[in-house]
Amino acid sequence: MPTPFGHGLAALALGTLMGLEEPGDLAAFIGGAMLPDADLAAGLALQGDPMTLHRRFGSHSSLAPVLAAAIAAGVSRARLRHAALAAVGAGLHLAMDSMPWVFVKAESTSVHGWRQFVRSVVINSAFDSAVFGPLAYAAWRWRRRRITPGSGPGAA
Repeated sequence: MPTPFGHGLAALALGTLMGLEEPGDLAAFIGGAMLPDADLAAGLALQGDPMTLHRRFGSHSSLAPVLAAAIAAGVSRARLRHAALAAVGAGLHLAMDSMPWVFVKAESTSVHGWRQFVRSVVINSAFDSAVFGPLAYAAWRWRRRRITPGSGPGAA
């Protein structure tokens, strides 16, 4: 499954296609898409192993969009709009995680050690960059072309 970086890149691509141009809107959407993987940081901080808390405590369940919306509403001035965008972003995360991907499985560091974990993160981040990076760039280029006057086909 994608890394938090991959979820962020995919949300950037989709958010750009959706026309999210305000920095706060894009931040809420991307933040919501990355939030379910905050359990990786919690596992590292609390247990010394990023995988120990991953996918526990509802972080990858139907609670994820609710939690993302609550956090966005709590920190944003545009509470309702950013809460909705964060919830949709978290939903994107759950949808992406349910798709079949060709990734190196990240195991607990206690099972295979840090070397294997770091190796899987590097390989998966490279895969994320190769897949979602061009999508985000293409979405940005397409969006810029649509809103820039005189940049369409036949423009001099």
